Amino acid sequence: MTFASLIDTSIWPAGSVIQSMARHRYTAAISICTGILNLILSIILVQYIGLTGVALGTLIPTTIFCLGFVLPFTLRLLDIKFIIALREVYFPALWPAVPMFLVMSMLRSLFAHTSFISIGFAAGIGVMVYAVLYLINRTNFEERKALHRLAVNTLQVAKVYLKVS
Repeated sequence: MTFASLIDTSIWPAGSVIQSMARHRYTAAISICTGILNLILSIILVQYIGLTGVALGTLIPTTIFCLGFVLPFTLRLLDIKFIIALREVYFPALWPAVPMFLVMSMLRSLFAHTSFISIGFAAGIGVMVYAVLYLINRTNFEERKALHRLAVNTLQVAKVYLKVS
């Protein structure tokens, strides 16, 4: 479900562009088709693999329609090459997620996360890893300022947590 939400959320700007250019009929049709396919697949797959089937029933149509229809339509509408969108939009946002995932997996195996504080601490470390790697890539001043505030706040929470432990 998280991956389906991530994919859907990443396409929201494209949907907003389409709507602002009064091309919303296309996205409306896509949304209806996605919902119908989601329902059908979820009903079928839940019988065979339970809740995982429902998650896959959401992920599959969301991925197909967002990445196969909405994104290409928006890029064509704006006359943007796919490789440029990949290089300028998706790659800078997605590559830091890989090391963040590795760090989060390591933290999960090293510590038993039995409280909200320990979960928040691990999440804060994951966010910091992502933020640092994202900042290394290329960002503007406002992004750096916001991420700096986030890092400082996370470190303050971590200090309190370490004193309590």
